Amino acid sequence: MKNLVTIACLFLSAVTYAQTAPKVVFTGDQFTGYWQVTPFFEANANWIGAAVNPCCLGNSSAVAASFQANVINRHPAFVVITTGESDIEAIHDATPLGVAWTVYAQSIVEMVDMAHNANIKVILGNTPATGYYAQYFNVWLGQYAAASGLPVLNFHDALCQCAGLADSASTSYATLSQDEPTPTLGPTRQGYALITQMAQTAIATYGLTIKSGWLNNVTITNAFPGNGPPALVPVNNVPQGTQVLFTPQATWSDGVNRPMLNDDYNGLRGGTWTSSNPFVMTINQQGQAYAYGPGTARISFKTANGIMFSPWDMTITAIE
Repeated sequence: MKNLVTIACLFLSAVTYAQTAPKVVFTGDQFTGYWQVTPFFEANANWIGAAVNPCCLGNSSAVAASFQANVINRHPAFVVITTGESDIEAIHDATPLGVAWTVYAQSIVEMVDMAHNANIKVILGNTPATGYYAQYFNVWLGQYAAASGLPVLNFHDALCQCAGLADSASTSYATLSQDEPTPTLGPTRQGYALITQMAQTAIATYGLTIKSGWLNNVTITNAFPGNGPPALVPVNNVPQGTQVLFTPQATWSDGVNRPMLNDDYNGLRGGTWTSSNPFVMTINQQGQAYAYGPGTARISFKTANGIMFSPWDMTITAIE
């Protein structure tokens, strides 16, 4: 069964850009280092990769120490900061505790302050690592970003919900406790394509507001064998047992339509998902729906500031 994130990556519409794209510097640890040498990253002419020790274990303190040279002195319009994975590994391997995770938090605050003082717009990325310490890192980051009015690229939810599947967007991050991590621990090609599009969308919509929107959906799979391959196109009728991924398509205040790719930290895509008949089709707060039984259901999405998107009506047929 293909992963939801992979399918979303393949079928979401491309982001539209102005003629002059802003200069963006990406800084962080090995996660950024692996990403910045992929063709997906390099296809963005005005993106600059400035990872610290991309081939080795580093930490957020090293990223912060290099921030003036790697970011400020380049005078970008934006900086995307993604660090914490190396800190998690250092904490995990230390005996009995070693480096406190708060060092990571202090480094993030320091870099954000430096960027703001230089009139550089900031986008944060959370860590795709899993486990107890990663939870501390990402919860803190989400709360700090919300209080500071900063967007967060939710790499954790985009990549790690599919750990271990051969055709997924991410390989397993459960192996982070191993020594000497390699690029094989990073996302697959589909994963790099997805996180690149997430960053493109966050940059293009920085400071914009949503005016209206509608829903797209993609049929993922049938739970029962013998029903044929999934229909990888928007559909209104599916058999019982089908999984469907919905993506809100937003019209922003600049008049451009873009998919809402970036989750805020609590998993909501900037709003709330509902089903008019959850006994027929239920939906979670990541836009993933499941066809339970025959009947009809209307899937709705409302943004955090109360804008209701055009709904999608689904008819579910019984398995005979």
